[in-house]
Amino acid sequence: MTLINHTTPTIPYTHQHTNKFYTPPNQQAAINALTRLENERSEPILGSLLVPRPEFKSDWKSRKFHLQNLAKELLPKRQIVHKETGDLITKNHAIKSCCHYGIPDRDVEIWKGAGDGSTHYRNVQTCKDVWVCAVCSSRITERRAREIEDALSGSEFQTCMVTYTMRHSLADSLPDTICVLQKAIREFKSGRWYQDLKEQWGIVGTIKSLEVPRSFKNGWHPHIHELLVLRLKTVLSDQQTAHLEKLMTERWLKMLKKHGGSANMENGLNVTANAKDQYIAKFKKEPAKKFWTLAREVSKGAAKRVSKAGSLTPFQILELSEHDDQMKALFLEYAKAMKGKNQLVWSSGLRALLQLETDESDDDEIGKDDELVTAIPYDHWLAVVHQKQRAQLLKIAKEGTIKEVRLFINICLYRENAKIRTAPHVLMHRNHPEHGRYS
Repeated sequence: MTLINHTTPTIPYTHQHTNKFYTPPNQQAAINALTRLENERSEPILGSLLVPRPEFKSDWKSRKFHLQNLAKELLPKRQIVHKETGDLITKNHAIKSCCHYGIPDRDVEIWKGAGDGSTHYRNVQTCKDVWVCAVCSSRITERRAREIEDALSGSEFQTCMVTYTMRHSLADSLPDTICVLQKAIREFKSGRWYQDLKEQWGIVGTIKSLEVPRSFKNGWHPHIHELLVLRLKTVLSDQQTAHLEKLMTERWLKMLKKHGGSANMENGLNVTANAKDQYIAKFKKEPAKKFWTLAREVSKGAAKRVSKAGSLTPFQILELSEHDDQMKALFLEYAKAMKGKNQLVWSSGLRALLQLETDESDDDEIGKDDELVTAIPYDHWLAVVHQKQRAQLLKIAKEGTIKEVRLFINICLYRENAKIRTAPHVLMHRNHPEHGRYS
């Protein structure tokens, strides 16, 4: 008589959490799930996923989420006037909800680009503030840089960059300095002189951007980069570049003096011909394959992370503000001064000339070959946010498998649900240190 073995192979507990998203019914179930997963560390998929990782890392993708969290804590609430009643209403800064809350009735999605394999989120609320939000600044300026490069590469036009600057000191306030700079350039580009310059040099349009680093010695240093689009057959020679620089500098110094500013012939205005080899890898953290072109110099000023010795970019100031009250005050001064300012301005008619869409959109576009990695249920997404693992999740989605992505998201939810929470009726007492936490 032959005995039939009816036993089935044991399926590792891990597999139940890689095939779908799972929500534990209570706190104890979340604790049990974490415990059982800990006991299966021999599974290759669990290697680094069970080890909690801080969001702050040396790579930019992790740093920008950390900087965004710092800005959320630092930026104050705003008071606005109700359009109908005229009453003052207190509202949180828009960055408070950026990359935190989802779009109603939609799951948060992770998409992988077909080209470089980079990953990003969709269906999340964004503040689109390039000045104070490192996440939005990186996304928007990168898209703007690609747009400029794609529009100008292989076209019949040549380009050169003009940098407008002025003297500044520690005693100068940022709003006043920016005001003088903008008034001077507005008058610089008005009148018959500038029209003659455009005709003589074949200037068909400009792309202007504002950049605001901070010097240890001389205070805020706002300056303007402007990309001139020229209807010329060849790149400007050194002699032509020097001549154009001399013509523009003489007028620029007059306009600055008229509005209370000053500069010298050597540093007030600079013209650079379109030479890519002069702008390679100005960001130390940028991949080596990305060349720092004139288009990037113009478009990504707000997202710079490395500045000259003796000065700081705004996001470096924000990073230092975590442990320095003086840096906190500087970043708040900067955020207030830059509110409502345009980071990039195209001259009238240039976008149409380069056959670009008339209206600039700062939303991420899905390429036809991009891949949807997964759609995340909203409660799972909030757990990822509260566990400060948004950057780590994007890294796993880029380098790992869909099973690893699901497991990591589930683990974030288990950790969040396994927390010991204070009873709501206790939090209602205003003397409790966590009063209002769930309001």
